[in-house]
Amino acid sequence: MRTRLCIIACMTALFAFAGSGVLAQDRGQNQNNRNRQDHTRFDQHDQQVTRDWYKQHHDNAPAGLREQDRLSRDQESQLRQGNVLPRDLRRQEHPIPRDLYSQLPPPPRNHRYAAVGGHVLQLDNRHRVQDVIHLELNL
Repeated sequence: MRTRLCIIACMTALFAFAGSGVLAQDRGQNQNNRNRQDHTRFDQHDQQVTRDWYKQHHDNAPAGLREQDRLSRDQESQLRQGNVLPRDLRRQEHPIPRDLYSQLPPPPRNHRYAAVGGHVLQLDNRHRVQDVIHLELNL
């Protein structure tokens, strides 16, 4: 009888601890999803991380962030929050490097980060500019 009660008590405790771990994991995932949805603009930390990354990689920058990829003033003026990226600039769009991507929070669902003409953009699936980080090297 004592053995049976001990087994029942242990099983009950095991299920209770396992259930609380699942709830905590679900809360963490919900919080991450909420943070992702709320992160539709670059904050100061994102800008600083991106600029620091660019300073370290300027001499060997990837497509979209090289000096020869720079935009004209007219093209650059089209990179404003809420504007749709023009077709000629869509052809110049490149994914941002993985090591930079890993330092930024994940973009919201149906958004992406892109490198265009010396800028890091957050775009939605309809090519609408959500935010822009302009990169220049000021030594």
